[in-house]
Amino acid sequence: MPTLLLSFKRTTDSRLLIHGTLAPNEKVAEREMADHAIVCPKFGPARKNGETIEMVIDVDTIPEFEEAAINDWVDDLLCLDEDDEEDDDVTEGEEEELEAE
Repeated sequence: MPTLLLSFKRTTDSRLLIHGTLAPNEKVAEREMADHAIVCPKFGPARKNGETIEMVIDVDTIPEFEEAAINDWVDDLLCLDEDDEEDDDVTEGEEEELEAE
């Protein structure tokens, strides 16, 4: 199953740096993250010292490498379009009531 592997590293009290890989399966994702840790001077040592938090997320698909496809994939993954869909379900009468408030 396609896998999104994210690794979070704290940079300050209010910021996190995210490293990630999207691969056909968890084994490949883990290997790619390990390879990245070897070449990334800030992430690699933090990961080696246990200063990162990793999250494995099973996903349905890996998007095409096109901006629109990736935008749609991220929107779906993070449920960013839910607000738009809810607004579409509002009837005209409900819309008038919301505006009156």
